[in-house]
Amino acid sequence: MRKPFYFIFMIALCMVLFSLRAVKYKEFHDAPISGKIDTFYHYRDYVILRVDGADYKIMPVPLYDSPEFETTAKIGDLVLKDNDNDGFMLLRKNNEAFEYTVKMF
Repeated sequence: MRKPFYFIFMIALCMVLFSLRAVKYKEFHDAPISGKIDTFYHYRDYVILRVDGADYKIMPVPLYDSPEFETTAKIGDLVLKDNDNDGFMLLRKNNEAFEYTVKMF
C-alpha cells in the first residue's frame, strides 16, 4: 500500500518542480529586455539577474566562444533581448559584446 503512495508522491513532486521551472523560463523567454544590470548573483544552478527592477532566473550558456556570464557580467552592463527569444547580448561598458542563450533545464 505504501509503495504506490510514494510513487504517486514522487511523480507529483517532479511535476510541480517542472512546472515552476517552465514558468520562470517562459517569463524570461517572453520578455523584451533592454536595460542595465542592477544586480546578479549565482544561486544553485541559476543566475538571478535583475535588469531595470525585474528579476529573471536563468541558466545562461555562452555562444560563439563568449566567456562564462558569471565571470564577464558587471553591474551597469547592458543586456539586450528581443521578446520570444532565448538568446541575449551582453554589452560591456568598454563596448565589448558577448552572446548567450538560456537553457530550460
